Amino acid sequence: MKTFFLSYFVIFVALVAVPLIADDKDETPPDVESLMTPEDFVLSGLDKLNQVERAHLSEWLEKYRDGAVKVVQVQKPRSQMTEEERQAEKDLAIAAKVIPSFRGWRGKTIFRLDNGTVWQQRMPGTMYYTGTSSDVVITKNIMGRFVLQHVESERQVLVKRVE
Repeated sequence: MKTFFLSYFVIFVALVAVPLIADDKDETPPDVESLMTPEDFVLSGLDKLNQVERAHLSEWLEKYRDGAVKVVQVQKPRSQMTEEERQAEKDLAIAAKVIPSFRGWRGKTIFRLDNGTVWQQRMPGTMYYTGTSSDVVITKNIMGRFVLQHVESERQVLVKRVE
């Protein structure tokens, strides 16, 4: 649950606080600790991060502010989601890795992702892949259906969430 809260908190900070504070491009980006009150910093659990982890988070926030990072939502199994989380899932872009490794799809392929979600191919078709990248992004298309795109090959297939 802490990971879930932290994910939403980081996105909130990136969307609201960072653009307000870091307007000047020539300035060094503020570190994450300076973006909030000491109490908020502790309550969010960020005080448990070491200096390297905080620096990485600050860099990530700056990249996100500049548009170089896509929004990634950490998912949990559907059975553990609240009704609000299920509704919010409809608008997500999910970036993850297929595990154990991506080899393409054929028929009704099951895709197990490193974020714990499981998806199944919805449309007929075959795609074979012999490379090493397992990175995928799941988004919704204009018809409201989930689409899994293999990042390296840029090939897409309709999917549905099964877990």
